[in-house]
Amino acid sequence: MNNKENNFDKETNTEEKEENTEKQTTFNLNNFTNDEPTKQPQNQQRMNKERNIPNATSSKNLNKNKKENQNKNNKKRQSKNQKKNKKGFSSKDLLSITSRSQLKFLTKDQKKERRKLKNRISARNSRERVKQKVVDLQQHVGELEQENQNLKKEVENLHQEMNQLQQQLKGPDNFIFQQQNAEERQITSQIMANFQMSGYRFVYPNDYIPPPSNFPSNSQMN
Repeated sequence: MNNKENNFDKETNTEEKEENTEKQTTFNLNNFTNDEPTKQPQNQQRMNKERNIPNATSSKNLNKNKKENQNKNNKKRQSKNQKKNKKGFSSKDLLSITSRSQLKFLTKDQKKERRKLKNRISARNSRERVKQKVVDLQQHVGELEQENQNLKKEVENLHQEMNQLQQQLKGPDNFIFQQQNAEERQITSQIMANFQMSGYRFVYPNDYIPPPSNFPSNSQMN
């Protein structure tokens, strides 16, 4: 009997052990399933820490680069769309429209662009006119400066001529008689002697000394 009881006790103990092992396995499984959601946020925290590292390539920088590229592409598209409107009008087409009947079919945006184009063209033309005027004025100023220099030279030459004439007028008798030859002096002396004989008075210059006359005087003739 005792052997039987011992065998029964052993069986019960084995059964209890098996039940305990099953409970432990179920408990561990539950813990494993419950730990998964806790592990996921831990992984996210690690990823966030790695993103915050300066040397690592973060998703923020990638997003910034994407946005910059998108902005550049949008600007290019806008520049192309400015040339061509929704209906396909280019800048030349808009400027070629002049009649009111054609303007009625344009939208507000197209009319605004047409005005902007016209304003740009008028501003460009005004700048070109101003530049041309400045160039013309500079050329005119250069011509006037050359004329002024030429006139100054002429004035200097005239001053020199005036000074020479003034010097000649100070001593006209000396200047005249110095240029005469000996023959001319003899002729002039004879003419002066004839004037004296005829009774005319002749005013001699201060520096002139009349030569002796070979003709007889009036008393000798009588």
